[in-house]
Amino acid sequence: MDISNRVDIPKTIDISKKQRVQPYIGLVLLIAVILFGALKSNVDQKLTLFLITGLALGYILTRSRYGFAGGFKRIYVTGEGSLSTALLVMFAISMVLAAGIQFSATMMGIDPPGLSSVKFLNVSVLLGGFLFGIGMMLAGGCASGTLSDLGEGAGRSMIAMTTFVLGSLPGLMAQDALNNSAIGQIGMKLYLPDVMGYVGAVIFSVALLGILYLVVRKYENFRKKEGYYEKTVYEDQELPIPNKEPFKLFSYATFHKIFVQRWSFMTGGILLAIMFGFILISTGHSWGVTGPFVTWGVAFLQMFGIHFTAPVFADYVATANGGILNDPGSLRNIGIILLK
Repeated sequence: MDISNRVDIPKTIDISKKQRVQPYIGLVLLIAVILFGALKSNVDQKLTLFLITGLALGYILTRSRYGFAGGFKRIYVTGEGSLSTALLVMFAISMVLAAGIQFSATMMGIDPPGLSSVKFLNVSVLLGGFLFGIGMMLAGGCASGTLSDLGEGAGRSMIAMTTFVLGSLPGLMAQDALNNSAIGQIGMKLYLPDVMGYVGAVIFSVALLGILYLVVRKYENFRKKEGYYEKTVYEDQELPIPNKEPFKLFSYATFHKIFVQRWSFMTGGILLAIMFGFILISTGHSWGVTGPFVTWGVAFLQMFGIHFTAPVFADYVATANGGILNDPGSLRNIGIILLK
């Protein structure tokens, strides 16, 4: 998802053999996912929708090597700001889409979707964000990046995912304790459209992003001038294949074009913003990745006879007992993993 996530194929690997095998593995996996989705649609169409959404997210993240943590780490390490600017553009598009969707809902007299993500800002949020940021730097990627890298079989992502899942349990308990403490009551909850209207909120937010965009470009130019700048270089297998042969649907050239050839960060950011809008409309909630991790941790430890009786775990226990494959959020995360 950022420069630390790039996996260089050793020169000793037989690329031609890899090229022959990959399309068949991908075809088998695609057929399996389609069959699973068809079966789940008879139970709950929402499950199939979440699985398809996860596959789409995984496809975009993989093709563009997009990552949220990399937007900060990459420019600090290399001075190259293409991912940082792509993140800012993605946020801007997402804000406009969210404002339009929520304004439309308000005009129809219904609760705007996504308001569940407007949280009370207190010490638990600030502390959690700080610790999460440290974790992203150590893991070399954000939560979505870890899921995508897990699909690649990256060893560090397996370690990161394990700590993500198991660490979410004491993290949830600590958050609950802080929220219910005296210091946890100090904070604020702000939804900008309530203060300055939807148009004002969009203008204000986009203006802030515009300032950050200028800062990124200025810093990038500074690094170039100082000589501490490293341009993004795609790996050989991510570049277009020179192919003068007639188009063939079932060929490695087509497979490479659809599944391997690298997209730009900007393409990934724009498509992720569109997916955010789709998720907001279809589910009524913003896109989140880490929520199911608690459910996975509960389900895993319950297999060893550990019981979770604290009220804060009640919903997660119920979801885990209902089956991970019947949890829409879990299916979306699985879809991100599978697409790689």
